[in-house]
Amino acid sequence: MQAAAAKEMARCRDWLVCSAIFARAILTGHVFEDGNKRTAAAVIMLLMEMNDVSYKPEAIPRIIVNSKEYQK
Repeated sequence: MQAAAAKEMARCRDWLVCSAIFARAILTGHVFEDGNKRTAAAVIMLLMEMNDVSYKPEAIPRIIVNSKEYQK
């Protein structure tokens, strides 16, 4: 994970902000050779489930692919 993202995660208190930071770090840092989008989606969905937040599973991957940060 990128150093800046790691620092943010260390002091993050809001799970939603943490999930966004983590997903962004996976997407932009290319943590894995393959599967970064799937991993980011899985992290977001897991955190939402852990925090009892309802969501449409089919919307998560679409949000990631359309992310401005990812398309840079």
